[in-house]
Amino acid sequence: MGYFLSDANEAIGMTKAVITKLSEEQILIKRYYPSGNLKFMGHYEMHDEFSDKRNGEEITLPDFVTRNRSKNGVASWWYENGGKSREINYKNGEEKGKWFNWHKNGQIQFQGNIKWRTDMAQIKTDNPKE
Repeated sequence: MGYFLSDANEAIGMTKAVITKLSEEQILIKRYYPSGNLKFMGHYEMHDEFSDKRNGEEITLPDFVTRNRSKNGVASWWYENGGKSREINYKNGEEKGKWFNWHKNGQIQFQGNIKWRTDMAQIKTDNPKE
C-alpha cells in the first residue's frame, strides 16, 4: 500500500492513525500525539485501500497520511493538553458552515460561518459570548 503526504499539518507529531470504515462512502481518521492524546479526528471520503474492510472495522497504521481526499463532515483538532483547538465542518472537501477556534486555555478565540464564493472563503465571525 502506498500513501502520499498531502496534509502535513495533521501528520506532524503524530505517532499513529486509526482508520475506521463507517460506510461504503466514508471513513473516520483519528491521529494521535506521541503522548497518546488525540490530535485530529475527521470524516473523509472512502479510500480505495479500505473498501474491502467491514463497516466498523478499525485499522491502525503508524504513518498513514491522507492523499488528496475530501473531508466530508466535522473535522476537529486538539492541543496536546487535550483541549480542543479547532472544529470545522466540511462538505465535499470545502469548509462549509460552522468554524470554531479555541485558545489553549479553553476560551473561544472565534467562531463563525464559512461560505465559498468562487475560489475564496468568506468567514462571517460571531462575537463569542463572555
